[in-house]
Amino acid sequence: MAIEQATLITPDRPQRIEAQTHIAQWRKQIQHIDDRNTLRTAQQLAAGGTIDQLNAAVAQARKIEPGQPLRPEAQTAIAQWNRQIETLQDQPILDLARAFAQRRDLIAAISTANQIRPGRMLYAEAQSAIAQWVAQIQTAQDRPILEAAAALAAQGRFDAAIATAAQIPPERALYQQAQAAINLWKSQLN
Repeated sequence: MAIEQATLITPDRPQRIEAQTHIAQWRKQIQHIDDRNTLRTAQQLAAGGTIDQLNAAVAQARKIEPGQPLRPEAQTAIAQWNRQIETLQDQPILDLARAFAQRRDLIAAISTANQIRPGRMLYAEAQSAIAQWVAQIQTAQDRPILEAAAALAAQGRFDAAIATAAQIPPERALYQQAQAAINLWKSQLN
C-alpha cells in the first residue's frame, strides 16, 4: 500500500526523490522478509533428515538470489545439506564394504568402498579402510615368503634367506619387516 502510494508521486514533485528512496528501502525489507521465510522453510524441510527432504531444502534455499543479504547464509546451509546428502548416500556403501571385510571377502570390500568417489564426505574414510584391507591382503600373500626366508636363515642359509625376503617389493605391507630381517641376515654373513 505504501509503495503504491509513493509511486503515484510524479517526477515534477519535490518529494519524488525521497519517495523513490523509501520505495527502494521497503522493497529491500520485503525481499529480506521473503528470503527469511524461504530459508526458514528450507531449514524445516532439512530437519526431516532424509535425502528427499534435504534435496527439497537445497532447492528451496537456492531460491534466494545472489546479492541478497541472506544468500551467504543460504549457501552455507546448502553446503551443509549437500554434505549430509553425500553421507546418507555413501554410508550404506561403506557399511556394505565393512560387512564384506567382516566376512573376510577383502576384494569385495575394496571394490565396494572404491565406489565412493573423490571429493565425497566419506571418501577419506573409505580410502583409509581400503588401505587397511590392502595391507591385510598383502600381509597374507607375503607372510609365507617371509616365513620361508626365516626358515632358510634358521638353517644357516643366509644368502638364500636374503634372496627370498628380497622378493617382497617396497610398496608392500611387510617390506619394512623383510628389510629388517635382510639386514640382520647380512650382518650374520660377515
